[in-house]
Amino acid sequence: MKSASSLIRQRLNWTLFLGAAIVLVTVFLAVFGPWLAPHDPMQENYALSSHGRIHSPPYRPLEIEGYPLGTDNFGRDMLSRILCGIRPTLAMVVVVAGVRLLLALAIGMAAGWSSGRRGQALEALISGAISLPVLIVALIVISAVGIQGGLGIFILGLALNGWAESAHLVNGKTREVRHQAYINASRALGAGNFRIIVTHVARQILPMTWMLMAYEISSTLLVTAELGFLGYYIGGGVNIEIYDFQSVNTLGLPELGQMLATSIQRLTEPTVLVVTGSVIFVIILGFNLLGDGLRREITVHHTGRALSNPFFERIAAWYDWRFLPAVEAWFRRHDVRYALLAVAVLVGIGL
Repeated sequence: MKSASSLIRQRLNWTLFLGAAIVLVTVFLAVFGPWLAPHDPMQENYALSSHGRIHSPPYRPLEIEGYPLGTDNFGRDMLSRILCGIRPTLAMVVVVAGVRLLLALAIGMAAGWSSGRRGQALEALISGAISLPVLIVALIVISAVGIQGGLGIFILGLALNGWAESAHLVNGKTREVRHQAYINASRALGAGNFRIIVTHVARQILPMTWMLMAYEISSTLLVTAELGFLGYYIGGGVNIEIYDFQSVNTLGLPELGQMLATSIQRLTEPTVLVVTGSVIFVIILGFNLLGDGLRREITVHHTGRALSNPFFERIAAWYDWRFLPAVEAWFRRHDVRYALLAVAVLVGIGL
């Protein structure tokens, strides 16, 4: 017989554990990074002394005491810039991923539940969006509207067709649930389509949202890094007025996309490129591992076996016995039109 320790090792979802650890560290740095920065991320140092010699930027990692990750071409501390740059990048990526997920859920469930020409049209829309590269669409939108548009332009460009793959998964799951016997039984008891979708279809779809959100964040961050490498980042190097007659150029503001964009100016000194690229790689890896770990938990749960972690058992019980009944009771008390209006407002704000 296998020992208890070996059974625990087999049941523990190491992919989920490692991905959650990386994501938690990333969120912690996004929140508290600016306070942890040892230097001013905008401070330029054109001459620093080390071992009795004067050095000029860029400084390599560990070359100057107090600058463990080195500096960029202007002598700005890379550690401080990364700690301050994670927050704006992650905030933009989360907003874009949220808009993508809303569109994926709405379009995917509508396509999976519809039949006839409407269902075919929605599936054609999903297939057409999948065939278009997200990077190319984002470049076209950002170039056409203008990079000076800031965050809203990036949200529009990155969310315009990035939702398609998640919508395809939601579409397939909705069609699978649609043909179940309990759906026909609910319809025979007089339940309408909207109530069936909220009560039964959403019960099967919503557990996927955490997994889809993690994948959306990782894919959005990857496209953001590609845009930054091509010279497209939030702000685009324009001057932002802070006070009267005082402005700051966004070319110097710490943001991971901006740091990648400026790192290619001197490829002979790849410190900024390697350090920034490594940070982005670790964050993308963390969200991918988190999404894969959540996928394994969902697979284990839906195959009839117990979840591999008691924490997820409590989440599943809360979801089944507290969340969905509360949602159903809310829809009974309120007009459905208010809910649809709220969703439309949220999507409109994101775009």
